[in-house]
Amino acid sequence: MKKALTLVLALVMLLTLFVSCKNDKNNEETTTLPNDNTQTEVDYLDTLPKLDLKNQEFNILITSQTEDFYNQDEYTGEVVGNAVYERNLAVEEYFNTAINYVPKDGNSSGSVEFNSAVRQSLQAGADAFDLVLGQNYYCLALATEGMYHDLNSSEVLNFEQPWYHDEINKYGVVNGKLWGASGDFVISQIGWSMGIVYNKNVFNDQLYHFGYDLYDLVREGKWTYERFYELCTAFGEHQGNDGDMYAFHYSTHTLVALGLGFGLEFVTQNGDGEWSADNFYNDHLETIYSAVYDLCYEYDPIFKSGSTDVIGPTSIDAQLFHIDYIQSLVANEVLTPFIDRMGVLPMPKWDEAQENYITYVHRSELFYIPSNADFETSAILVEALNQKTNELVVPEYFGKVLKLQSAQSSEDSEMLEIIRQTLHYDFAIYFTEATGSFYQSFANELMAGKESMTEYWNSNKDLLIYNIGRINTEYGG
Repeated sequence: MKKALTLVLALVMLLTLFVSCKNDKNNEETTTLPNDNTQTEVDYLDTLPKLDLKNQEFNILITSQTEDFYNQDEYTGEVVGNAVYERNLAVEEYFNTAINYVPKDGNSSGSVEFNSAVRQSLQAGADAFDLVLGQNYYCLALATEGMYHDLNSSEVLNFEQPWYHDEINKYGVVNGKLWGASGDFVISQIGWSMGIVYNKNVFNDQLYHFGYDLYDLVREGKWTYERFYELCTAFGEHQGNDGDMYAFHYSTHTLVALGLGFGLEFVTQNGDGEWSADNFYNDHLETIYSAVYDLCYEYDPIFKSGSTDVIGPTSIDAQLFHIDYIQSLVANEVLTPFIDRMGVLPMPKWDEAQENYITYVHRSELFYIPSNADFETSAILVEALNQKTNELVVPEYFGKVLKLQSAQSSEDSEMLEIIRQTLHYDFAIYFTEATGSFYQSFANELMAGKESMTEYWNSNKDLLIYNIGRINTEYGG
């Protein structure tokens, strides 16, 4: 009986082995089929370290001016609000947490209270903030008080991913340390990026004889100061009549955006990799400064915001260009009635030799991880929030609201994407407070009617050099 049972078992084992080998062969043949390109799409969250927060709250301090991009706890019927809700829900469910957004006034009027909330949270235990989103000109200085983790020391944050803004983050690194960073979760970087809205009717009716296709100029890298200047100065003298046409009106932020667009660098790295303003004041700066001064003060069709000397344009239809941040395309009641005739362009380059277009951001939010927060937990959550914002929110905000509601053609959509891809901080913009808002000096001197920056430089260079030296110690020591 035992022999018979042994024989049966042996036969079963042989049969099993035979089937297994046959299946292995079939599987091998299947995987080598030349046309089998099927790939399973992996949710990026599955690649992050496993984390279960057991329904604990994840507290994020935000600026009230950007609250609509964060604090959504239900479907709103509005495309961006719905996308924000879906982003929040996806991260909450995956990590078993409840995201709690705490809004505070995030402009200069609320800066003291905002920073006080961060300081107090470091003593608040369980109610402390796990993440802070605030403007760098007041928030960043808290790093010198030991209130933030060094983001570059995280093994989770992957700044090479497309949802991070490299042309912002790289300017914040001092001695390898980074205290605040920018990614798509900081969606104000996109909404408050500066672009040029141009009136297609004005261009087609009055300036089409130049033969430019403005979109082709941008694509070919030929949208430069020279072309911009030629169009801006094509109108006649102004008599203050209702029918007078203006090229554009300017303010401090307009001039900062133009200067940066023309490739102006306030602080650069020297041969030793140290940040320095040694290359700021030179002939190139004075050439750019003189060119913008000439535009602003030598031609009547250029109108200074707040000026009492002239009446100014009666409406957007009396301007060729309107230089403003992108969010104004959907929020500015002056623009929206004319949106059907508006096109969008990035800031012009200085010349065709300039490698890239450069986009200035009107707001300066960054994300920070407070030093009393669990560093790995906060890093995992902010990585997830950046990725999910890129996946869910950006296409709705940038794609449907801006491209479809504001920009009426595929060309304008293309231009908006160029703006998004060229978000930029100079070192002096990243360290605004530490450098005494040095990056605004170009615009401030122009607004004051100064014909050169020589006087400013002679009066301020020693203090500026000293302040930059302090950054190396206070932020990188």
